[in-house]
Amino acid sequence: TQKKDTLTAVGLSFKEEILNLSLNKKIKIAKIIYQDLINQNLVINSNNQDFQNLLEKKNFAGKLVSTTPDTYLLVETNLGANKANAYVKRETSHIISLQDNLVAHKITVKFHNASVEASPNPPFHYGGDYLAYLRFYLPANAENINIDREIPEIANKETAAFKPASVVQKYGLTELGFWLTTPAQNETEVTLSYTFPVSGANYSLTILKQHGLVSSPQTIDINGQTFSTDLQNDFKLEN
Repeated sequence: TQKKDTLTAVGLSFKEEILNLSLNKKIKIAKIIYQDLINQNLVINSNNQDFQNLLEKKNFAGKLVSTTPDTYLLVETNLGANKANAYVKRETSHIISLQDNLVAHKITVKFHNASVEASPNPPFHYGGDYLAYLRFYLPANAENINIDREIPEIANKETAAFKPASVVQKYGLTELGFWLTTPAQNETEVTLSYTFPVSGANYSLTILKQHGLVSSPQTIDINGQTFSTDLQNDFKLEN
């Protein structure tokens, strides 16, 4: 495809530029790349299985791994081809209650699209309506799953029509997928809730970071006790 050819050409040019740099500059670039790997802003995969195993062990390969009873991950895919995701900020709150060996987890995600216009006008202006396909990953044994959303009137158009979420089991988790349009200069809100059985003494939570998303502020309330994270890395909370 044209995009693949362009990215390949950029990659080859970047490689050539790096090879011609001084040793000090090569070291600086290596440090930047390593830091982005640590912060899960880059992923690497290899055809060499031994090296691939090492990458997965270091959490550099983008593999979904969680060892806690409760797991949450949101993966956003911008399909508007307009770079609107660069204008979008999101905030997420978690309200978790533990009672009678049952966990009730309610999640609210607010999206704010600061794009100045509804349609892009490159090269003068990129952005526009944020047409995203959202994939939520929850525990495999999640039950009583419910999804609600709040959208502005301007988003009530055919391209923003809310369709039932697809529900499949993937990567040892439950995946929910659906479309959401956040118009330029507007906000949308998604509320997701579910329950699952677990002994209160054994409860723990992992919030996985979407690779490449620098930060995504999260607040967590567990039976009245509050925690917070910018989610610059995977976040794990143990009881």
